[in-house]
Amino acid sequence: MARAVDAVLFDLDGTLVDSLDLIAQAMSRVLVEHGYDTDVERLKPLIGPPMEVVARQLGASADAPALGEEYLRLYHDQYVRQTPERAGATALIERLVASGVALGIVTNKVEASAHELLRIEGWTAHFGAVVGRDTPGASAKPAPEPHSASSPGLPFP
Repeated sequence: MARAVDAVLFDLDGTLVDSLDLIAQAMSRVLVEHGYDTDVERLKPLIGPPMEVVARQLGASADAPALGEEYLRLYHDQYVRQTPERAGATALIERLVASGVALGIVTNKVEASAHELLRIEGWTAHFGAVVGRDTPGASAKPAPEPHSASSPGLPFP
């Protein structure tokens, strides 16, 4: 009997992992340290786009790229290892893999961050493709094309 689904693409943040609070904490810390008036609760609804975009929404302009770089360093150094999986994520992943379904990640995280989070959660071996906003040939979501023909090695058409 043929499977109804051959492959599933997942997002990470808010789908497989519950990272909203930790991302907001890291963003808030960087912004407050640079004199921006914000807090975790104010940032939560803005999370999704890269930090540079969020910083611009809060009034940063020329320093937005530097804030984004500082956020990434802080998030990876102090926050990412604390990220819990969403309830049932591991069980779902294992069930899909056992059924022969190919799995991939499409995220607005940078690709290295996505790989790091998969490693932390113990899911690396289950995902054949990981596409981040900086993957060659990729576009940040919500662009409809998570990869292009120029992205080598991706097992999905």
